[in-house]
Amino acid sequence: MKKFVLTGLTCFFAFLSFSQNVYEWYQDGVLIFQLNTTGKYNIHAVKHEVNLDDVAFLQDMRNVYGVTEVSRILYDHPDPKLNHTFQINFDKAELVDAFIQDIEKYSFIAYAEKKELHVKFLTPNDLGANSTNGTGMWHLYKMQAQQAWDLSTGLSSVVVAVTDDAINTTHPDLTGKFVAGNDASDQNSTDPNPCGGNDGNHGTHVAGTVGANTNNGTGVASIGFDVSIMPVKIGRCSDGSLTAGYEGLAWAANNGADVINMSWGGGGSSNFGQNTVDAAHNQGAILVAAAGNNNSTNQFYPAAYNNVVSVASTTTDDSRSSFSQYGTWIDISAPGSAIRSTVANNGYDRYQGTSMASPNVSGLLGLMKSYAPNASRTDLVNCLYSSADPVTSNQGQMGAGRINAFAALQCVSAFTLQTDAGITAISSPENAICGSSFTPELTLRNYGSNTITNLTINYTWGTVNNNFNWTGSLASGQSAQVSLPVQSTAGSGSFTFTATANLAGDQLPSNDSQSKAFTLDPTGQVASLSITTDCYGSEITWEILDDQNNTVVSGGPYTDITGGETITSSYCLPIGCYTFNIYDSYGDGMYGSQWNCNVDGDYFMTDENGANLFQMTAANGDFGNSTSHDFCIINPNINDDAGISEIIFPQSRICSGTFAPEVRIRNFGNNPLVSATIIYNTGGPNQSFNWNGNLTIGQTEIVTLPNISANAGFITLTANTSNPNGNADQNASNDQSQANFTVLSNSQTLPFIESFSSNSISSGTWSLSNPDNAETWEMVNVVGTSPGSIGAKMDFFNYAQSSQRDGLISPKLNFNGYTSINMTFEHAYRRFDQTTTDSLIVYVSTDCGGSWQRIFGTGENSTGSFATATTNENGFVPSNSSEWCMGTIGSDCFSLDLTAFSGNEVLVKFEGFNSGTIGNNLYLDNINITGVASSLVADFNASSTSICVGESISFSDNSVGVVNSRFWSFQGGSPNTSSAASPTVAYNTPGVYNVSYTVNGPSGSNTETKTSYIVVNALPQENATVSNTSCNEVSNGSIDLNLSAGSGNYNIQWNNGSSAELITGLAAGNYSVTITDATSSCSSNASFTIGSNYSVNSNLTVIDNSATQGNSSITAVASGGTAPYTYSWNNGALSGDFIDNLSGGQYLLTISDGVGCLAFDTASIGFVGLNELDVISEVNLYPNPSNANTNLYLALKSSANLGLSIFDAIGQLVWNAQYENFNKGLISLPTINLSEGTYFLKISSARKHRILPLILID
Repeated sequence: MKKFVLTGLTCFFAFLSFSQNVYEWYQDGVLIFQLNTTGKYNIHAVKHEVNLDDVAFLQDMRNVYGVTEVSRILYDHPDPKLNHTFQINFDKAELVDAFIQDIEKYSFIAYAEKKELHVKFLTPNDLGANSTNGTGMWHLYKMQAQQAWDLSTGLSSVVVAVTDDAINTTHPDLTGKFVAGNDASDQNSTDPNPCGGNDGNHGTHVAGTVGANTNNGTGVASIGFDVSIMPVKIGRCSDGSLTAGYEGLAWAANNGADVINMSWGGGGSSNFGQNTVDAAHNQGAILVAAAGNNNSTNQFYPAAYNNVVSVASTTTDDSRSSFSQYGTWIDISAPGSAIRSTVANNGYDRYQGTSMASPNVSGLLGLMKSYAPNASRTDLVNCLYSSADPVTSNQGQMGAGRINAFAALQCVSAFTLQTDAGITAISSPENAICGSSFTPELTLRNYGSNTITNLTINYTWGTVNNNFNWTGSLASGQSAQVSLPVQSTAGSGSFTFTATANLAGDQLPSNDSQSKAFTLDPTGQVASLSITTDCYGSEITWEILDDQNNTVVSGGPYTDITGGETITSSYCLPIGCYTFNIYDSYGDGMYGSQWNCNVDGDYFMTDENGANLFQMTAANGDFGNSTSHDFCIINPNINDDAGISEIIFPQSRICSGTFAPEVRIRNFGNNPLVSATIIYNTGGPNQSFNWNGNLTIGQTEIVTLPNISANAGFITLTANTSNPNGNADQNASNDQSQANFTVLSNSQTLPFIESFSSNSISSGTWSLSNPDNAETWEMVNVVGTSPGSIGAKMDFFNYAQSSQRDGLISPKLNFNGYTSINMTFEHAYRRFDQTTTDSLIVYVSTDCGGSWQRIFGTGENSTGSFATATTNENGFVPSNSSEWCMGTIGSDCFSLDLTAFSGNEVLVKFEGFNSGTIGNNLYLDNINITGVASSLVADFNASSTSICVGESISFSDNSVGVVNSRFWSFQGGSPNTSSAASPTVAYNTPGVYNVSYTVNGPSGSNTETKTSYIVVNALPQENATVSNTSCNEVSNGSIDLNLSAGSGNYNIQWNNGSSAELITGLAAGNYSVTITDATSSCSSNASFTIGSNYSVNSNLTVIDNSATQGNSSITAVASGGTAPYTYSWNNGALSGDFIDNLSGGQYLLTISDGVGCLAFDTASIGFVGLNELDVISEVNLYPNPSNANTNLYLALKSSANLGLSIFDAIGQLVWNAQYENFNKGLISLPTINLSEGTYFLKISSARKHRILPLILID
């Protein structure tokens, strides 16, 4: 894959006759935009012409930007992206960036961008006809073209397109070589010939290099020999500017070009360019482009786009041409210096440039395709690379090497054989196999010219070694999908499946076999994913990532189909947890019904048992640009399994030695996870935390653990789980996670001197920022600096990834107490060449690396701004002090003012920026930070200066100056002294106290004493007098708080709503109060219980003669109360302490004593068989009498089903309720809704009963 990098260049080409006023590599007054390809918004066009008045969204911008024309530049292109691409011409070129921003505000715009401007990669030369550097045809000998022509001279049916300024199709040495061409720069012309200010010399020269008539006794020869040329003009007639490069590329691909040459390019890149390249590639063309003539590693486009063969230039000795681009992005090299070819005036000339190298590659690819028409495009390009000869300079930066035509044709000769078959791919087994069997599937290809009707396929894996007899009919170049017999699996592990095609008389055994690694996972599950698209399936892609963010499987885009389609696929997923991500390129999810579509999309995934793993939750399918779902594949045999899937905090570095870790706990089991023990440590003793919650299968929760401490330095935090749901963990493999970080708990004071002699990185004193995990800062032995012999090195020489940043981060530094701060450091740096430079940037952070402020940055600009030694392409290792900044070459050592950060604890970061694919090494040593200390002034503050007894105060140091030691004195505090910077002190005695603080530092000592600084307020005190009620039925209790202490002004709040110090008229029960000092806000709480002094007893005597028809009577003798007593039976129907002549029935007695205390009792005459409930261990009905709801506290000896019923005095049921498996508790009876009178509460269980009287009063 090639990188998309927009690189600014520092020079123009001498032959350009035009200039750009705004951007060097983009056309003035031209921009490109693309509509989204869903068809939801369209612009009417007749072929390429668009009526500007019909483009509604541009109307408000026409005058602002001076819009003159809109055109659909590739209206007939089959690729939907390209036929939805439009060009705008406008007058106010300097406003192009604002214009783009205004256009991109519309949701139906896929992108808007500047249109690239391209130039010809030709470097003029003055070589004479008799130059010793070659005849101009030297390149054909160097490429061994003559030997290649012995194998093939090409076919006229193979077409190489030349997209260039213009091509003289009437040149005598090009006659008969052309197929139909086009003028892509003018929609109204198809003539590719020169015109006006477009002389066509460049294009004609390129065309002759590709395919000039050869062996015709005149002019020049060409590598392509008999291949045909498709001439496509991309330069405008006015001045030859190459304004239609991608339009020409698209036309050539649309019209069947096999190879397309692009000897042009520029420093600008675009979506339009890449889209056009991709479309041409998808149409089957091989795209070849010149790399550029800037003598640098800068990427030029289209050569640097994906799907383009980028070509550098070489000289007669196979070294890099001095002008040629180079770098790891180059694919191949070819001769490009002093190449003789045709020019537009029917003559010949020698040009040089990567423009001349590129057509040598294009012509060779045409020759290769002619020789091996059965070879695929990939086959041709692979042979082009693998057959190249080594270059003699810039190895590793000139692609695969210099092309060798003869070797290339020999390579593709494998595709010219008569009898040759091979396995090209194995599609099954996939990466993982679940279950007990799989069916191998592979692709069989006929590489030869003879039709294949049968062969044997040998396949092996594990202990299996079998043959399969294939029969069929496979013509030359065709492929067939072959399914082998079903394979039974047993056990688990990693295997390699190898398939070999054994064809009788096979002429090339090297392509017979393919192998594929796979794993058998009997515990994995086959999960099924079902996606139903709306009408715009091409917008949808998805992926499944494992818990390490590796892509396990992915899919999409799909087809745009009216009514949508449903795609169901199955995948073997090992036990573990995953994330499903789904994307919509338009940004409306699958909300098709809002457009001209009758369906909204949907998706879901199920496990092998049909259980739902996840499903779409977005209403109408509108999940926007993307959404995700987490899910887990759980082993069905594992019920209790918890694990730490991630440590969220800390990461990288922290600046405190005490911290609260944050971890993510996940339920990996089938049972809901309701509890687990989390054990964690930082290398010392374990700490544990009992987690409780409720996580379903696969669910996670972020848990903040109690504080743990760690020493300063490099620390590993380990966290693991145990005891899920109180049981043994059934899968310990997922219990644990670890995180590495640096603790910067201690700060270093000034002066700070770092000579790196203690290997400061490995010791954890300094830390690294290495985002790409590639080359970064390291400690190495150095020469030339003093003191010490170790320095920090940034290996730019071997750093292949461009635009990467690596940080070397200091320990925490204390800049408090300095009036000025200065930093110096020594550096050594050498450039690789005159055009490349890497950079050093210095940052300071005041928030432990949470954010960084850039204070310095430099790179070499050819004035000695950074380099300390002369340019050299060898890896730089300074050999003495003269190659450091202390020497006489280049940059001096740097001194940076850090005073702006005085008063802070800071980190300093030295960042190396790798600007290109090549560079040279940077060294740092002897970092010195010094400061001028300010006068020492002790000062402090407290988190609070007025508290209540028993509370604590945190003190903090606000001293000015450098503090080396400190001493606190706390009058009345605990502790009463401290040497900590931020102590916490408790105060347990009321009073007013002093605090004294003494600090010591380089400038002396100073003491600050704050008198009467801390006020400790007393808590309100109570000495309550509690009076009980006379009895349960009388509310005559009282509580008198008798308050003292504090200010004497109190706010009182009782739980019964009262706010008085003395409360009276209280019933028996529990009472609580909060007493708050109105002045200090200090408060205290108290609780009290009011009981009853006595209760009235009835002492009934029952004489029941109902069975003999005799006189029945009941006698009551009251006691325990205050005389006199009043007796009332059945709500006043009878009175007195003796009643007789009683008929059968139940009699309720109410006794009232002299102060109003009551007693209730019942007696029965003639009742037989009443079974007394005996399972009650405790019962209390209160209040009784009651004027509201009544509470029943009931405790049974054992749990039982319970029934409660309330009857009135004449036995009518007025309320009932049932309670299952009741043991004990408080039940509220709804008596507030009953009228005044006597009632009976019946408690029933298992045909046994207890009856209690219940009196309701107003």
